[in-house]
Amino acid sequence: MREPLSPMSLMFSLIRENIKLIGESGSLIMESVETMNKLNAAIKTIQTEIQEVGNLIGDIGLTIKTIRNLNLKIHESGKTIENSTAEQKIATDESTKLSFDIAHKSQEIVKLATQISQSTQTINELAAELERSVSGMVI
Repeated sequence: MREPLSPMSLMFSLIRENIKLIGESGSLIMESVETMNKLNAAIKTIQTEIQEVGNLIGDIGLTIKTIRNLNLKIHESGKTIENSTAEQKIATDESTKLSFDIAHKSQEIVKLATQISQSTQTINELAAELERSVSGMVI
């Protein structure tokens, strides 16, 4: 069996135990401080990355808005081209009809010119015959 410790020994033993525990607590506090510092650094890194992601999302939003505006302009240009094409078709149709009418009128003029030429030839023949007849009457 062990002999009971004297109050002084017991007190020194408790003091040593407390000093040891205080030393261990100090080490644990230092480790906690290091861990907190690492955690703070990680949080700052995460905050920076979140801010960068926010900036990228803002850029994406701006890009989408720009694309939407370009798409609207392309649509408007398409409508303008469609309207111009329709107007050109109408003008082409009118031009084709006018060309057809001109060709038809030209054929009629050619027919009339042919008839006038034949009439002129007939008149010339009649004039020649009339002249011969008149020459035969005059002595």
